[in-house]
Amino acid sequence: MAASFNWKLLVCLSFAAVTGCGAEPRAESECASIEILVGFGAGGGTDIFARTLATGMREHLEKPVRVVNYVGGAGRVSFRELMKRPANGCAALAVTSDYVVLSAFQPQEIDLSKLRFIVRAHYEVGLLSARKSDAQDWASLTAEIKKAGKPLLVGGIGARSFDRAVVATALEKTDLRYRYIPYSSAKEMQADLLGGRFHVVYDEYGVMQPLYRAGQAQALVVLNETRIAPLPDAPAAPELGLAAPAPIWRGLAVSAQTPHPIADAMEKAAMAAMTAPSYRQYETDRRLNLIDGSADGATFAVDVAKERADVVQALRVR
Repeated sequence: MAASFNWKLLVCLSFAAVTGCGAEPRAESECASIEILVGFGAGGGTDIFARTLATGMREHLEKPVRVVNYVGGAGRVSFRELMKRPANGCAALAVTSDYVVLSAFQPQEIDLSKLRFIVRAHYEVGLLSARKSDAQDWASLTAEIKKAGKPLLVGGIGARSFDRAVVATALEKTDLRYRYIPYSSAKEMQADLLGGRFHVVYDEYGVMQPLYRAGQAQALVVLNETRIAPLPDAPAAPELGLAAPAPIWRGLAVSAQTPHPIADAMEKAAMAAMTAPSYRQYETDRRLNLIDGSADGATFAVDVAKERADVVQALRVR
């Protein structure tokens, strides 16, 4: 039987100085349900992650946990919504690597110090890939481009995005000139890659896998410290003298003002939910388990701070 948490007792203890602890906490201090705010549309990667996690968290918190989509601004709208809510644990934010980049561009609007990071759920492995007919490997492609005196054209999703930050970080210490070309959708970007409109694309393994299988694209660089099992012949970034940026991740956060016992209970519930068979199957189906990205809140917060420093440096240089 799954372990459960006495949410009512935690709320009572946390607000004792204000409300007093009697047989029942005051109604305004108690959450009838919890909402996970998602800044992206229904059916997308972050939405599916949040809904899968919510299913397991319901069992451990013994109350409804539902997902609500506040779409817009690459996650800004949902961040602002969380900041409007009382810091009582009734709302959490599905966070992604995009928030690190947003905070670098707009630190006054996206202030990560206002969040307590609860859990990082997984990593997604990113790659630089080319059209199958264009290059045998990274060295030959970049040598040809340098010889022609042209910049490397790199496609990615979004202008002020995680993709742009990854490309900047990976190529930061090279002498290779490049130009980042932002796209609004992966389908449009893939069509232009196959049409020869640019040289390489940045995207995650799960997204590119169908093109690899169809023989239309090939992975030139795995943007990770090591190679990955599904692509044993694709070199990892350090093998080619490139930096290995932090992979894209998804996780959960609450307001930094949330009482510690409540936030701790949410962290325990989220960590437990990630061990459920249904959640493990979700990770397997979407190839989110190629490298282990799970982390507790304390580790997650330290990693986010380092990633943000790296992103600020890379974007400043480029």
